[in-house]
Amino acid sequence: GINAEWPFTAGKQWYQRRVAITAGNENKADAIKRKLDEELAKEKVEKRHLEEQRIKEEQRKLEEEKARLEYERKRLDDLKKEEEERQERKKRQEEESKRIEEAAKK
Repeated sequence: GINAEWPFTAGKQWYQRRVAITAGNENKADAIKRKLDEELAKEKVEKRHLEEQRIKEEQRKLEEEKARLEYERKRLDDLKKEEEERQERKKRQEEESKRIEEAAKK
């Protein structure tokens, strides 16, 4: 009594097991690939976030610099105006004292 189907069923089982193992490995490979893709995507997002942070920081610094320069320019304008007014007053005082001298001579 040797079962005539035995080699066939054993071969069939072996084949099914190989298929299952291969499928399992493919699933593992897919899972690993998916995980790597997710990590890559996460990394990309983090990089972009860091880049955005860096750009925001740069913009903030530029805004500060701009504000500082605006303030400086305004201060210089004010000083210039003050100087012009001082010169104008000095000129008027000189003219006034000349008039007084002229009047004193007469």
